[in-house]
Amino acid sequence: MQASAPAQPESPFPAARIQPEFRTITQYGGARRIVVGNRLALLQSSPQWIAAFVPHDKKNWIEHIKSIPGRRWDAKQCCWLLPLTAESVHAVRDFFGELAVFGFAIPEELPESWRPPPSSKRPPQKKQLNERQRRAVSALEEQLILEGKRHRTIKSYKGILISLLLHYPKTEPEQVSLEQVKAYIVYKKKSADIATSTHNQIINALNAYFGRVLGQNEKVQKLPRPKKRRKLPNVLSEEEVQRLIQAVKNPKHKCMLLLIYSAGLRKGEVLNLRVRDLNPGRQCIFVKDSKGGKDRYTLYSPKAIRYVSEYIRTYKPRYWLFEGQTGGQYSESSLQALFGRAREESGVNPFITIHGLRHSFATHLVERGVSLHKVKQLLGHEHLKTTEVYLHLAQDFFQKVQSPLEGLDL
Repeated sequence: MQASAPAQPESPFPAARIQPEFRTITQYGGARRIVVGNRLALLQSSPQWIAAFVPHDKKNWIEHIKSIPGRRWDAKQCCWLLPLTAESVHAVRDFFGELAVFGFAIPEELPESWRPPPSSKRPPQKKQLNERQRRAVSALEEQLILEGKRHRTIKSYKGILISLLLHYPKTEPEQVSLEQVKAYIVYKKKSADIATSTHNQIINALNAYFGRVLGQNEKVQKLPRPKKRRKLPNVLSEEEVQRLIQAVKNPKHKCMLLLIYSAGLRKGEVLNLRVRDLNPGRQCIFVKDSKGGKDRYTLYSPKAIRYVSEYIRTYKPRYWLFEGQTGGQYSESSLQALFGRAREESGVNPFITIHGLRHSFATHLVERGVSLHKVKQLLGHEHLKTTEVYLHLAQDFFQKVQSPLEGLDL
């Protein structure tokens, strides 16, 4: 991609108080216009829409804009259109701060949130089911509730069964054959290229319905399960973690990343923390109802206590430790966006994810000589084998083993 001279194409809003910066580039043999600069220009496109001009190279900015409900891309104006609502304005101000420049006066009274217009699309999958199929889904839901499955698992398993039943609309649920189940899974693999974990989840869901609801174990016991590939996770060095956290200036955002790294938390775990889950006296954090429905305690480091205590004094969260604009839980999309911005500004491994901070926590503990059994307890792993992966990531694993090449007289 080659840039031409920074001549400014005509603005779609010539009378606005602030103008977005454009540049024409040559790409794939043709010319196209992109937004450049280091700020987010926001203009009023219509009484209901904000035009947000996001610089082309700010990938994490774009990801945050895409998380705002109701947003859509306007190729002609080269901008994102955001609903003119209180929700959109808060999402922009909270994330971008002074980098967002509004070129119009925001009305005092705004709709609270975006409401999609009535759709002529097909109804949701559940509404496409016939009475027999609906009873089958209800039976699965009842079984999973009796088994004490989590809401997220129940929702996922129901979705899988609904998808299977709609794939064979003329077949009664209990009459779906083993061959049809296999054909459905092959279809999902080919059409959606589902991951190994999703493949296994489909089998688990169908096993719950055909095996435990209908007692037709033969339909699922013969299904081959894919072997999960063992991938080594990306981790950061301690110096990289320091750079990442120091790149975050907002106290709330900094505390979220500090806790994920210092306590080895998952995304959902840090978002689900309540103020009462922190125990500075015992230097521990209570993690309630985590993956697999398990509770556990993990570390609450003195440095984290210092930062979080100051955050609590300033922000005064009432129930959830990290609250959103309206007082509810902080959203996962906002957490992802702030992490992406910190990763970009700190210049650390661009492939690291939020979960990579949890991997880094475990790896650094192993490097400091903490036993695998203790690391397993802090992470909430069910099996020690899961924790053993961090042995292969620790620096001393490579430093203590010498290549046989070193013994050759070369």
